[in-house]
Amino acid sequence: MPLQFQNNSIQVRFKSQKPSNTQTIGVNTMNTSTATTAHNNNANSTAVKPWRGIFLRGPEYVKTNAGKEVAMWSVYQGDDKGNPAGRVYEVKDYMRAQRLAENMSHDRELELFNESAEMAA
Repeated sequence: MPLQFQNNSIQVRFKSQKPSNTQTIGVNTMNTSTATTAHNNNANSTAVKPWRGIFLRGPEYVKTNAGKEVAMWSVYQGDDKGNPAGRVYEVKDYMRAQRLAENMSHDRELELFNESAEMAA
């Protein structure tokens, strides 16, 4: 899904939305929900929450509508294999992505895995 930029901000588009139904808020979100719960097969089975962590990855380079390449960092809650387990936030500023990841980690009480590289200015 191509990203759209307008006035130096990022568009938000959900998979179910058409491109005309976007909102500008500073980060791009994509819903990739794959919520699963493991169950034991015995008579007294209880739901076990799968392991989750917060991941910060990047940069990845995407082209804007103007043809300019822009670095993007991804922040998301992932499973034990590092796959997204919900929304993926794509942020074009490293410090903003790092703050978002730290806040998500603190708020959700999950471990933060910073697998990104900061870009030199």
